[in-house]
Amino acid sequence: GEFGGGLGLGKTILTGSIGYQLFSSRPGVAAGNLRIVPVKVGVRRYLVGSIFLQAHGGIATQSYAHSGTKGSSFVYELGGGLKILKLLEVQLTTNSWKQPASTARSNAWFLKAGWSLRL
Repeated sequence: GEFGGGLGLGKTILTGSIGYQLFSSRPGVAAGNLRIVPVKVGVRRYLVGSIFLQAHGGIATQSYAHSGTKGSSFVYELGGGLKILKLLEVQLTTNSWKQPASTARSNAWFLKAGWSLRL
């Protein structure tokens, strides 16, 4: 899940979000599931109508379910989306971060859908 907000400046919006992600481990991996709490800031730019592109960066705090291994790393997210009827938002994004027990970066694609409320 994810919760975020933004401050609009015309077609450009400064954004911030906090989320929770759970990645199931493969059978036999002793460390267990990977839990990530990303805190990100970024920018969203509306191109035409309700179509937008966005870029975010921040810190991802990570831990494993059955291991004392923990860590934090830089996380970034790139993607785009569409606002429907000014209430529903659909996004496709790619995220990248470094796991605490690995030297390589991990990547994931996310399809997100949720309510978009304007105050």
